[in-house]
Amino acid sequence: MNDFKFISYIPTPNDEYGMLGIAKVLAYGKIELRYKHVKTKDGNGSFFCPANYSTKDANGEKKYISCFLIDSRADEEIMQDIIRNGVHQFLSQKNSQQAQQPQQLVMPNIHLHRPAGPTSMSEVNENEQVPF
Repeated sequence: MNDFKFISYIPTPNDEYGMLGIAKVLAYGKIELRYKHVKTKDGNGSFFCPANYSTKDANGEKKYISCFLIDSRADEEIMQDIIRNGVHQFLSQKNSQQAQQPQQLVMPNIHLHRPAGPTSMSEVNENEQVPF
């Protein structure tokens, strides 16, 4: 069974907070996850992250915490790879089509298999608190 499937990418060029877009992925054939595509603080790069909330640590500094976690470092790496590859293909298609003539964009179906082996909660930070 394919554990992850890239669904789509929606650019958000007019976002006032610097978000570049939203990537959607189907996980385990049942769960649709949305990852934000955001610029790095210095503006020289970008990264993908799940929805998150902000809180303050003991020193009063702002801290961002993901609203969901994938309980496997290997699965999270696969998820990040599938998102990067899917968005890269989407943007490449978009750029090549703009150079020619406008057409409907077809989203690639990218599938990656989860590596064999057990997963565990040992990689999850025990100090993280749920906001509700």
